Amino acid sequence: MTDLERAFRETVRALVREELRAALAEQKPDDELLTTGQASTLAKVSVGSVRRWIRLGKLARHRIGRTLRISRAELQRLLRDPGPDRELTPEEQADLDFG
Repeated sequence: MTDLERAFRETVRALVREELRAALAEQKPDDELLTTGQASTLAKVSVGSVRRWIRLGKLARHRIGRTLRISRAELQRLLRDPGPDRELTPEEQADLDFG
């Protein structure tokens, strides 16, 4: 590898690092990716409910390695406006039945 190639490679690496730092600095807390456990705690439902919402297409899933993640902003949107054909969570159904 020539000196010019090394210099070019280092310049590109530095630019990429700089862009990543800038993007992370601009990232809002709503853009955070949550685990299914974190999402269930935030939504106050079971992990199974979060997984069902993903299976039904109400939440998009993001895989990071083998870990399933959910966008905090998307979860909050779903909780604000669940839609007209909203399925009750087991907890909500129990509240209605035994409430």
